[in-house]
Amino acid sequence: MAAYTAGKFASKGGRVFLAGDAAHIMPPTGGLGGNTGIADAHNIAWKLARRIPAGDLQQREEADRRVYGLASPQSVPKPCCGPATTPPEAPDVAIELGYRYPQGAFLPEEHYKVPKQLYDDPAQPTAVPGSRFPHVFLEETASPHKRISTIDLVKKNFVFITIEPESPWIRAASQSPIELDIHALNAMSSPYRDSEGAVERKCRLKVGEAMLVRPDGFIAWRGGRSDNGHAEQLKIALEGILGKSL
Repeated sequence: MAAYTAGKFASKGGRVFLAGDAAHIMPPTGGLGGNTGIADAHNIAWKLARRIPAGDLQQREEADRRVYGLASPQSVPKPCCGPATTPPEAPDVAIELGYRYPQGAFLPEEHYKVPKQLYDDPAQPTAVPGSRFPHVFLEETASPHKRISTIDLVKKNFVFITIEPESPWIRAASQSPIELDIHALNAMSSPYRDSEGAVERKCRLKVGEAMLVRPDGFIAWRGGRSDNGHAEQLKIALEGILGKSL
């Protein structure tokens, strides 16, 4: 079995990018990297659509995808003749649905020590920037027996999440320099209702806080309690994520 990851995922000028088999070769034990290749394309697509400057785009693509390309084959146990020398194998569900970027196109939380492992348990997500937006079932208020996943809220725009309909973060998001899909999710919200408060628990959102999700479904930023300046804080966060002035 062979596994190989390219030394670079982007050309020096940031005009050519590698994805899929051109960027990494996975062994059959990793499904030959099919899901990883799709994620490569999804990751670069939203960045191109948002016109992230070439230099920043190159650095962020390397930080986001190459580290995962290196980690994926390393998660597969290696055969050996002596005592086992590899760490415990990560659960399949964590590798496929819980991988987390240690750096890239997101703003890390202040005062948060990032775990060394590159995987979360999807059943108990950390919901920190760089990790996947947690899955929670929501009820559609127009059809109470119909449910939708929070993951399906993520389409082509950044998604702004809070648990308070009157939050000052909602007003700030409505004034954003780029279009955001805004959702305040709680037991009384519409068109999607979170009757059991699962968003608050899984996303670890408290009153006064907010979350920004990238178009590829990864958390880009978390906003904490603040007495004022919400719109300016959000604008600064977006500029940091996109690497340009807005």
